[in-house]
Parts: sequence; C-alpha cells; structure tokens
Amino acid sequence: MLALFLPVARRYKKHPKHVRPGGFAGMMEMFIMSVEDDIIRGSIGKDYARYSPYLLTAFFFILINNVMGLIPFFPGGANVTGNIGVTLVLAFCTMAAINLFGNKAYWKEILWPDVPVWMKAPIPLMPVIELFGVISKPFALTIRLFANITAGHAIKKHIIMSLQNILLQEIANLGAFAGPIGTAIVVIGAGLGIGKIGAAAMESIARQPEAAGDIRMSMIIVAALIEGASLFAIVDCLMALS
Repeated sequence: MLALFLPVARRYKKHPKHVRPGGFAGMMEMFIMSVEDDIIRGSIGKDYARYSPYLLTAFFFILINNVMGLIPFFPGGANVTGNIGVTLVLAFCTMAAINLFGNKAYWKEILWPDVPVWMKAPIPLMPVIELFGVISKPFALTIRLFANITAGHAIKKHIIMSLQNILLQEIANLGAFAGPIGTAIVVIGAGLGIGKIGAAAMESIARQPEAAGDIRMSMIIVAALIEGASLFAIVDCLMALS
C-alpha cells in the first residue's frame, strides 16, 4: 500500500492542486475517487468525508491482499485475509468506528426502530434484536471474508494440483479436460454475469439516484447468489477429476 500511495502523495505535494495528474498518479486518483464517490458517499451520505480515510484504507488493504493471495508465486501467495484473526481485527475496528461515531439517527434505529409500538414496549423485542445485530453483523463479516478467501485458495490449490496431475499423466482422451474446462466456463460466466449486473445497477442509479440504496442492495444479493452457485458448480467440476 505504501508503494502505491506514497508516490501519488509525493506528486500532489510537488504540483499545484489545480494541475490534473497523469500517468500512474492519475490512474490511482481515478480509482480512489471512484471508490469514494460511488461507494462511500453513496452509502453514507453528506457526512462521508470523516469516514473516508478509514474506509479507503480498509478497502485497499483487503483488495491488495486478496489479489496478491491469488498469485501462486512470490511475492504473492500469502493468505493474509484468509486468516480469521486478520478478518476479526478488521471487523472489530469497523464495529468500533460505527458505534463510536454513529449519529442520533443510527442509535434511534437500534433503540427505537420504526416498527409497531407493541414490538418495542413493554417488551423491547426489536431493540434487543437490533442490539444483538450490533455484534452479529461484524461477526458475519469476519466469517464471510475468511470463508470466501479460504474457499478461493482451496479452489486455486485444487486447480493447480489437478493441472499438475494431468500434465504428469498420459492423456488418454479429452475427457480428462472436462473438469478444468467446466471450471473455466463457470468462472468466465460468473464474471460476465456479475459484471453485467454491476453495469446495469450503475446505469439504474444514474437514472434514479433516489433509489440508489435499493438498487445497490439488490445488486449485492443477486451477485452473492451467482457467486454461491458458481462455487458449487466449480466444486462439482473439480470432483469429476477425482
């Protein structure tokens, strides 16, 4: 992260702010501003600037480590975000930031949510559920990131080992390639599907900014369903090799 962002910061320090950066600095500025404007500002609202430093740091920390973990040789290969201790610390920091800096509207939705009164008093059913969610949501984030990265590494390892075994064996017929070919088709199809979902969602948000929250949530749910179905299909293809 230092190798990526320090040269960009050095460039801004040396040049006036009104001069548009080019090259690597311009590419990084486009990437950073896209995350800040489309994700952070869209999710938080007008008070997004105070949370941007932490959220950008967490975003690029997870992104860089995930990408490096997919590279099967040095300097990649490290399974940082596949360590549940790392994901636990990230989730704890996020939970602390949310609850320490949450505004009145946030705590109102927890302690006195917009539900029928009989669900809040005299028995505080919904407040108890919401307070439980304060802890359960970070825990779910911990397990989800850990499980996704661990599953990705397991699939990558299985693919590499399968390809090694295939190369070491005498290929009798094309049926031996069914598993890898099926895996590749599933991955490509899932990538194209999620990409089209994201593009359609961005176009819909541009046309109806007031519905950005609902559109974004629907996009995430559909993408998660595609991801789950793809993992099952990949595992099924790999099992055909054994």
